Amino acid sequence: VHNWTVEQTTEWLATNVELPQYIPNFIQHGVTGATLPRLAVNNMHYLGSVLGIKDPIHKQKIALKAMDVVLFGPPKDYSHHIKDLILVTLLLGALIGCWYAYRQNKNSRRHLRRMMKDMESLHKAEQALDHLQKELEKARLEQANVATEKRMLETRLLEKGDGNSDLRTSYSDLEVSQLKAEIEVLRGELQRAEGELEDRCWSPPVGLQQWLQLTHEIENKAYIKKKNAAEKQLQQAREACEKLRKKRSSLVGAFVSTHGKSIDDVDRSIVEA
Repeated sequence: VHNWTVEQTTEWLATNVELPQYIPNFIQHGVTGATLPRLAVNNMHYLGSVLGIKDPIHKQKIALKAMDVVLFGPPKDYSHHIKDLILVTLLLGALIGCWYAYRQNKNSRRHLRRMMKDMESLHKAEQALDHLQKELEKARLEQANVATEKRMLETRLLEKGDGNSDLRTSYSDLEVSQLKAEIEVLRGELQRAEGELEDRCWSPPVGLQQWLQLTHEIENKAYIKKKNAAEKQLQQAREACEKLRKKRSSLVGAFVSTHGKSIDDVDRSIVEA
């Protein structure tokens, strides 16, 4: 205390004595730590005449506080404890925030992996659907080829049958026999082709064909509509995933994205697609 400067003495007067109105008087007369013993002995002349303190209560308070610091040393500074407490509190809050951000980031990664699996499953389903469409188109082409072949055989048979009557009058019996043999061969081929056609495709009645055609058109329209909606929803899900990847490039973006419902919305849209 003896080595206190004027600034330290005035600070003690303001904080410990709680009489800041006398700071100008202390500064004017250069009250330092070496002067505090004079205040401690309750020197009324010095306090009243020199420092200009008229209130006896204030004089007594200054004398008691001065005696305390002279005898027991400077008062303990509790501000450091408060600063340490604030620092520990801030550090604890930062640790809790980092832990929470880590958990949220982990959850977001789990949601993202689940969305990627759903997108992969949807992609496999699209590939399977395309394969089925190709198989259906191939079967339709085969059916059309079989029908065309049957018509050609029937036409050839009719042409051979019509020419048979004319050949009886203009050609010999040998040629007629050869023509009959060819007709028999053609009939066998026609019967074989008809048997193969019956085995490969069944021709339903005309009324049933009309109903089947109508049902196919309705189902095809519904399928195209659902496919377009699914492709649109898949595109939206891909765009949302791209936005999530951009947001997660920074810590703040990842922390903000985990509080919203964007991940659940994207996940639900993929499952619906």
